[in-house]
Amino acid sequence: DKSTQHISEVINDLGSQIEDTKRLKAEGKTLRVPTGFYTLNWLTYGGFNAGNLVILAARPSQGKTAVMLQMARAAASHGKTVNLFNLEMTNTELAQRFLFSTGKVTPLQMARGDVEWVDFEDASSEFASKPIYLNDSANTIEEIRSRIILNSQSGRCDIAFIDYLGLIRMTSSAKSNLSQVIAETTKSLKTLAKECRIPIVLLCQLNRASASEKRPPEMHDLRDSGGIEQDADIVLMLERVGDTELNMWVRKNRQGKAGDIKVELDANETFTTFKDRAEPEPVVYRPVTNDFENTNNDFPF
Repeated sequence: DKSTQHISEVINDLGSQIEDTKRLKAEGKTLRVPTGFYTLNWLTYGGFNAGNLVILAARPSQGKTAVMLQMARAAASHGKTVNLFNLEMTNTELAQRFLFSTGKVTPLQMARGDVEWVDFEDASSEFASKPIYLNDSANTIEEIRSRIILNSQSGRCDIAFIDYLGLIRMTSSAKSNLSQVIAETTKSLKTLAKECRIPIVLLCQLNRASASEKRPPEMHDLRDSGGIEQDADIVLMLERVGDTELNMWVRKNRQGKAGDIKVELDANETFTTFKDRAEPEPVVYRPVTNDFENTNNDFPF
């Protein structure tokens, strides 16, 4: 049975993984996928790991798509190839959101046609060469799975984002209820992450109980299914506070710290980019250098 390994083989594979990590670090690269947020990188020992299913949950209009785009930008800026499946918006709308995050083009300018070409080209140049692939046509779990598998096999998928769970067209038997169907979907995506050895970030919605009860969101606020929290390796929940503040709660983290951990974020005026308050310096998207551990001794990775 090729799927069954003696523990010595697994330990040897682990040794190879350690060697790969050391080699990549010496080359100024990262094995994990950076999250784009200082504190979250610290809690996950450097970012999302291969095989992780990450749940990013929030109520509507709380900023989960903007947070996802910042994660995608950080991953691509570190040389990771990003696949982004957007079931809610078109590729054009999502590309606009990327440009808005630079601060050089605003939604109002775009709507009025007042965009200066110099600003547009400056904003575009920040993404034109990045390994980011957008897909707004795949809307069933089978289509998303097949595209991730094909892209992963061809070396064009280091991390996949799916926006969002509630819009995935799911196949189900007549006897299946919504909770069972969603549980099967998240289980399928967790299996896919393990098979392709990539992290998959899945956006989903929270119910409105936490807002009506005026409390931070908890695991039981995940909408429609308990299978979501069961299959996830990491569960992140967003809570908007005022006009320019956002809290990110780390409710589950199998390979790090979780529980009542709050990441405090400040948003820009258009709510398209965020700054981690714990970040010791402005966010700069650049590859990790060899002297990284000497200048950031508080990081555990």
